[in-house]
Amino acid sequence: MFKPFALTCVLLSVTLAHGQSRVELNEDETLRMKNGRFWRSIADSPEAQSIFLAGLVDGWSLRGSTEENIPGKVLVAFGGTAKLTYAQLAEMVSAAYSDPENLNLPIGWVLLADFSIEKGEANKEAVFTALRKYLARPGLRVGPFDPISTIMDAAKKSQH
Repeated sequence: MFKPFALTCVLLSVTLAHGQSRVELNEDETLRMKNGRFWRSIADSPEAQSIFLAGLVDGWSLRGSTEENIPGKVLVAFGGTAKLTYAQLAEMVSAAYSDPENLNLPIGWVLLADFSIEKGEANKEAVFTALRKYLARPGLRVGPFDPISTIMDAAKKSQH
């Protein structure tokens, strides 16, 4: 009687562990946000990339207009950029994901980094290295996430 019970426990734990790993190993997402692997999956459609970015920016605008206070660093991150088309933004994001080390970075983070680079505040290598280090921090998986401060700090350091 002990052997069937032990075998059942082993099978149950293997099944639970397998189910858990499937949930955690969604390669198209990092911290429940779409990442570079997802971006590459829509690479054959520049229109889809542009629409995705339009939705992302619109979502940030909606959130900002429905919050009582918008942190100043959010305004700094989005302010002062030249009027770029979504197609140009898509090219910038695609260029960032051409480096395989950036594939785990969420698309929104890459877009914010690209804004900082476009404004001349940071160099590409410094800001993406900082974001990769930020993503690798222990305990980040439970939040809160603050990539804007990381981008701004990298921008300050790269200007010195």
